[in-house]
Amino acid sequence: WYQRRVREAVVSTQSTGPLITDRLVHETGVSAVLKLSDSSWTLDLRDEGTIKEGADETADITLDMKNDVFFKLIDGSTSTAAAYMSGQLKLEGNIMQAMKLSSLFKSMQGTLADEAK
Repeated sequence: WYQRRVREAVVSTQSTGPLITDRLVHETGVSAVLKLSDSSWTLDLRDEGTIKEGADETADITLDMKNDVFFKLIDGSTSTAAAYMSGQLKLEGNIMQAMKLSSLFKSMQGTLADEAK
């Protein structure tokens, strides 16, 4: 069930348009793996700005969290910093690079809100 919801969240926001803009790629410049309860996703915001299923071992950082924490990040009920400080989000890599992903999660919030209308 969660895997389907995660896929829908990532894929639907990816297909609705400018989830990952040139500006976001320029501002972020990081590659990250989202390691969730039952799946992994690679966000490449270094060059092209892509989201793909699976973990890329060359990513700059890895964010490890349960699916429900991911949904809280994209629905705005928690922040990257709060999830990290509470131990709900584990980080491998530079914390400052991880904080740059807040822009992406905020973009997902707006896109998902638009889709719900």
